[in-house]
Amino acid sequence: MKSQKIIFSIVILLLIIGAIFFINKKPLVNIPADQNNQEVSTTTVINSTTTENTAKILSLTEKIWSLFDTYIARAKAHDIEGVKKLSFQQSAACADIKRVNECYGLMDIVVGLSKGIKKDDYKNLQSDSRQLILSTDFKKIDNENAYGYSKGYLVMTIDKNGDLRMLNFNPDKSWFYTKNDFEFSNKEVMEIKLTTMIKDTDNDGLTENQEICGGEYQSSAECTNTDPNKLDSDKDGWWDGVEFFFYKK
Repeated sequence: MKSQKIIFSIVILLLIIGAIFFINKKPLVNIPADQNNQEVSTTTVINSTTTENTAKILSLTEKIWSLFDTYIARAKAHDIEGVKKLSFQQSAACADIKRVNECYGLMDIVVGLSKGIKKDDYKNLQSDSRQLILSTDFKKIDNENAYGYSKGYLVMTIDKNGDLRMLNFNPDKSWFYTKNDFEFSNKEVMEIKLTTMIKDTDNDGLTENQEICGGEYQSSAECTNTDPNKLDSDKDGWWDGVEFFFYKK
């Protein structure tokens, strides 16, 4: 009888602990991936579900696309000064009056790339007072030639007045293997390799391989030699994945 009372007491205690955990557990809101596309979700978890927080995110997203649309319109019009005012930095070609035609060519490339942007796909927003990265989830590449993943991203800086400036964007950054690769016959091995290729532990916009010069980035000029576990390796206030796009002087 005594043992039954002890067991009953333990059960009651466990139920109370479970109830306290459930009551105090903070809700997590994830932006769902499009179920019609094969995607690997990389959505940033939002820890605050307040109306104020949601309003701030929507407001910032509206500012991002407003600036982006204006930037593309000015690039399409070959408005060098107009593009310069919306940019964090200016290319050497557009800064040199003697290279104006080269600058126009760069603008045409930018306009062409913008046609691959599908705004509704850009669900993941990471930002602080100096920078932001708006990106898509990873999408599966599986065609007759290649197997891998791709994602789109848009990078902007934020000045001391809170104004956004364009830095870089790419609607189709890709990591893949060609299907004539001798290892492709083993899909499980390929998936493991691809998972390693796209891994970004510190969520700074750079893969671990790019930061440590591993994998496809061995002997590559795009290797950054930064810490794959730190968002801002040199502690200068700029994330590694944002600073990567700064023109080197």
